Amino acid sequence: MSKKLYVIAGVLLLLAACGPTDQISEEDQIATLVAEALTTQPTNEEAMDEPAAENASNADYGSCEQSDQVSAAYLKDGNVWLWTESGGKVQLTYSSDATEVQISGDGCRVAYKRDVPNPAFDTEADMFSAEFIQELWAVGSDGSGNQQLVSTDWLFTLPIPESTTSPTVYHFAFQPGSHQVAFNTRVQTYGLVLVNDIRLVNVDSGMLMTLREPGEGGNFYFSPDGSQVAFSTPTSVSVINADGSNLRSHEVSYASVITYSEYQYYPPVRWVPSGNGFMVAVPPEDGLAKTDGGLLPETALWYAPLDGQAAWKAGSIQADWFGLQEVQFAPDVGRIAYLRPVGEQGSGERELVIALSNGSNESAQIAG
Repeated sequence: MSKKLYVIAGVLLLLAACGPTDQISEEDQIATLVAEALTTQPTNEEAMDEPAAENASNADYGSCEQSDQVSAAYLKDGNVWLWTESGGKVQLTYSSDATEVQISGDGCRVAYKRDVPNPAFDTEADMFSAEFIQELWAVGSDGSGNQQLVSTDWLFTLPIPESTTSPTVYHFAFQPGSHQVAFNTRVQTYGLVLVNDIRLVNVDSGMLMTLREPGEGGNFYFSPDGSQVAFSTPTSVSVINADGSNLRSHEVSYASVITYSEYQYYPPVRWVPSGNGFMVAVPPEDGLAKTDGGLLPETALWYAPLDGQAAWKAGSIQADWFGLQEVQFAPDVGRIAYLRPVGEQGSGERELVIALSNGSNESAQIAG
């Protein structure tokens, strides 16, 4: 089986490990259509293994001797550090300007965003522009081969919308089972504006390819085996193969969600472990609308099976406004956790709820 590797990247969902099986009957679990679909697993160990990493030379990165160990990449004082179970911690970069970090599935490569001076920054200009933009870099797990993957010069060749400036790397993630990093870009203006592209860069070779051109992509999520990419936009979720082929457009569609701020909402996608489908929790169009009879607008729970069947709404819940807390899926996508307001409207009291991923069998865990 493939190794377990972890990235320390902020707040981790603790609830996935504590599903209240004592409060949800086996009969209810088996009877729930969505729960049955989501628990579908590959039928043999070979199908569950991650594909082997690319056969690229390690000459520029050292031997990667700790690749069979649990590893964690993290940031400290703007530098990239690596912890391994046998070797402890080691500092990999020294520029003190790293802002976000991801580790490859084999633990051999660490990609990170780096703050660099923005050549378009002008305190006298009318158009908003930040002092720094983010380039994409990578370093070997032994500290060798520290290299630039996406440069400022390349970013400034990108076409950008009018009334915006300074394209910069936004979201990035390793493709499972490889040393390739997918990323998208944003531009600087008032609020958050994504370019809605998806790019792929090979850490070993530096080769860069475009999966989705500007305006054709969104926020992306790899399937567990890395063979497919789901991407969300403010109004839909679509799927492509990891080489950019086989577009399955608008697998799930929904109304644009009002954010009451200067950005658009892109709902996160959670793949089922088998890679045969995904779920997405879509907040109501106006989550702060006045309620009827004290009830909250409902968040829809969509399941897309990707086997030729159309996606369907598996259920709905009355969750708190997404701006305070989004619905969280357990790693096996069999359960969800979310906050729900309780007490009088406007009291600020909430309870933490765990339920099956179709919204049934709700069980309040913590109230206060």
